[in-house]
Amino acid sequence: MVDHYAGLFEYRVFKNQYSVEFLLPTGERCREYERFARRIVNNMNDTPTRLIGMSPNDATKLKQIYSKISVKYNRPIGIDEPQHQEII
Repeated sequence: MVDHYAGLFEYRVFKNQYSVEFLLPTGERCREYERFARRIVNNMNDTPTRLIGMSPNDATKLKQIYSKISVKYNRPIGIDEPQHQEII
């Protein structure tokens, strides 16, 4: 989950960075990535996530959060799973 968040953050920061630098004259660089980063983090923290159904900012205000399962299995899991007999 953290890897996905970091990858999405990196994609959004560099997309903004490159779009601004494209409009600048050759050889000049944009150093406003910190401003982009703050806006992107605020936006990502206000966006609802699929697993918990609410934004991370709202989730931090609660004491307990119930999440949905991330993968639906087509086989029995846990107690319903058949037990294997050990052959000695």
